[in-house]
Amino acid sequence: MSHLTAGERSTGKGYALPGLRPWVDLLSLPDMAGQYRDAYTVANDLYFGNLPPPAVQIPYSWISPPARFRPDQPINTVTIGQGAAGSAYATDSASVAEHGAWTPPGNTSLQTGCDADPQNLAEWLVAYYANPRMRMPALTLNLLQRTNSECHRILSCDIGDHIRITGAPVRWPRGTPHLVVEGKQHTISAENRTVTWNTSPVIGVEPGTAGPWARADQSQITGTDAWAF
Repeated sequence: MSHLTAGERSTGKGYALPGLRPWVDLLSLPDMAGQYRDAYTVANDLYFGNLPPPAVQIPYSWISPPARFRPDQPINTVTIGQGAAGSAYATDSASVAEHGAWTPPGNTSLQTGCDADPQNLAEWLVAYYANPRMRMPALTLNLLQRTNSECHRILSCDIGDHIRITGAPVRWPRGTPHLVVEGKQHTISAENRTVTWNTSPVIGVEPGTAGPWARADQSQITGTDAWAF
């Protein structure tokens, strides 16, 4: 049973993952004073679990050509520092042999009191980023060609939302029908009203599939869901 504090929502985007609570707190109600602690949210959290929101369905026919793809650089050699405690290292030898050695840009150093954190982060990065994933750097949709409800669906998409391109050609790179909105730009002219998304690949074990990440109230202690660092 999870115990969400004020300001936390079950959106799966950018909010703290609720922790497991001891049995003494099993029947403790969440903080009801927060902005999001309405009855619906409490019922959803306690009874239906901390599930991610469904992917926003975007039909392929809505996309303005051309559809462009760009592979992300892999991350297969990582050094994570921790102040005076030294550094942790991780590498994926198979990825280095195939793609060459790629490291994250800049220096990564954690300010954490847990000595295991640098090694955990280094191993997580090479586990899920060692193979290049495809992104669509400019996915454009013309709102003047869409109905009011379709425009609402497009304009409601925010940074961090998971989108699914339905009806995508089979020739598309593996995993690319599932993407995450990383940035957006609006363009208005006399003949066009467009929204352009910069999208990033969904990260997980398989291309196009998130996780499987551990989620409070959903994953089991004996299960195989991984904890995202």
